[in-house]
Amino acid sequence: MGEGPATLRSMIGMVLGAGLGTRLRPLTDRLPKPVVPLFDRPLAAYALERLFAAGVRDAVMNTHHRAGEVVRALEAHVPEGMRPRFGHEPELLGTGGGIRNALSILRNDVGGGGPMLVINGDVLFWPDLESALALHAQLGAVATMVLREDPRAKELGAIEVDGGGRVRRLLGKPEGEL
Repeated sequence: MGEGPATLRSMIGMVLGAGLGTRLRPLTDRLPKPVVPLFDRPLAAYALERLFAAGVRDAVMNTHHRAGEVVRALEAHVPEGMRPRFGHEPELLGTGGGIRNALSILRNDVGGGGPMLVINGDVLFWPDLESALALHAQLGAVATMVLREDPRAKELGAIEVDGGGRVRRLLGKPEGEL
């Protein structure tokens, strides 16, 4: 793999994995959401692989619900050459708080101040992250989101973008519907 903008040497990664998995109940009453098996592998293992394929070698995953099970299950599925860390959240910090905590962990451990690639640990997706990272570098963007259209956006939360693909508003989830 080359060292162009798509594989920035200093890039660090984060897998969001601290949620309770309420939409997957009753399955998540027995298992933490990141380790729900898919083809005999924990769901979050696919997220670690995507980060690794995009050039990430240092990553952190936030945990909350049954954190010890998450760590044990994922340690067996870390891509060779990746250095994972796990940041336990005794209280859920939300996405922003989880990212802030992950940055602190990674910067203390690796001293990395480079770009951070954040992905959900409970979503299977295979976007072209390399192209997204190249565009991010080309535009000198502060943040870049890889999005997809979802017919359920009005129920689950939507993101408004302009004609150039720039995020204009985070519309969020409707109150009291989920």
